[in-house]
Amino acid sequence: MNPLIEAYVNHVGRIRVVHSLPGRLRVNIGGVKQFPEAAAKFADLFRERLLKLPGVTSAELCLVTGNLLLRYDPEKTCEAVIRAWLETSWQAFLRFLKGLGDVSGPDEPGVAAAVARFVATL
Repeated sequence: MNPLIEAYVNHVGRIRVVHSLPGRLRVNIGGVKQFPEAAAKFADLFRERLLKLPGVTSAELCLVTGNLLLRYDPEKTCEAVIRAWLETSWQAFLRFLKGLGDVSGPDEPGVAAAVARFVATL
């Protein structure tokens, strides 16, 4: 497996709710704090995808803490729907990375391009 991918997959955790109020959800995404450079490459793509979810009005990822702050309209969506999307997408991303790691020696730019294409499909 590509060492970059292996290190990331081995150190990522789950998505954990840090704080929640109606209309506001803060979650911690495992691996972002540990690998901020890698996360920074895809933060804008991920943010754009989150903003396409019905009712989500803002998404801010902090690379220092690994926290994602989401604001949403509680009349259009709810925490459970957002959390389900985050968890499903996160698990799909980890499966994608593990599969990508089986490819013989992908280089870092190739990995970055593949990840960008994957995030765009979420």
